[in-house]
Amino acid sequence: MTPPGLVVELFGLPGSGKSHFAREFVRSSAEMGMAVNLPAAGVGPAVPPLPRSARKLGLVAGQMLQRPVPTFITVRSIVSFQPRRTEGLRRSVQWAVAQRLLTSAGRSPGLHLFDEGLLQALWSVGLRGDVFPTLRVLEQRSGRGAMPDVVVVVDASIDVIEDRLASRFSRHSRLQEHRDPIVRRRELARGAELVGSLVAWWQRVAPGPGRLMEIRNDPGGDPHAEAVALLGMITSRANLASRLVVPPVIRPS
Repeated sequence: MTPPGLVVELFGLPGSGKSHFAREFVRSSAEMGMAVNLPAAGVGPAVPPLPRSARKLGLVAGQMLQRPVPTFITVRSIVSFQPRRTEGLRRSVQWAVAQRLLTSAGRSPGLHLFDEGLLQALWSVGLRGDVFPTLRVLEQRSGRGAMPDVVVVVDASIDVIEDRLASRFSRHSRLQEHRDPIVRRRELARGAELVGSLVAWWQRVAPGPGRLMEIRNDPGGDPHAEAVALLGMITSRANLASRLVVPPVIRPS
């Protein structure tokens, strides 16, 4: 019987370096002969808008068909606690896409790495609205849904994140909407607090050794060396190495 895959989510503020670290993770995993898949790459910012939207709609439809009742309950909680219905629908799509991709990844062998997964979707819900009613829904047995095996918090200082966001050409992060640096910094601080709240929630609903890790991604570090070290920690702490050694399939972003 083929062993199940290992699902790892990188979680942190926009600009913390999740995408950059994911590329280093792919590189280090390939060097160790492990299969690597980036399930969210097909719906990421690098994909043109039309095919990206079509893929998202297909994933949302699949989620609704597979788990109609818990999906409806969760979507209703997201929409109900957003300031605008359109915003709630966008956040619901983001959550449903993450759910469908997580479910598929958990059933496939190899290492599946998300830089936009469950906690990141919930973070987006909480940035403009109230995420805690949705968290309570997800804690219920009927609505919890798919979750990653390991969450890696990618952390960086607010100053570093602010500089990275300001220098980005793409504008897909909602924190980049604020041109006023004072407002943007205040939103970053609020976003960082929300990250902490979601990490605390994750520790409560998914306890156990090796389920939560943290890495710094400040300038001057060596992301590749940190990725190699982190991969070793994941496989040793969780005793999951046997689940990862399969013919390498590398899909870089």
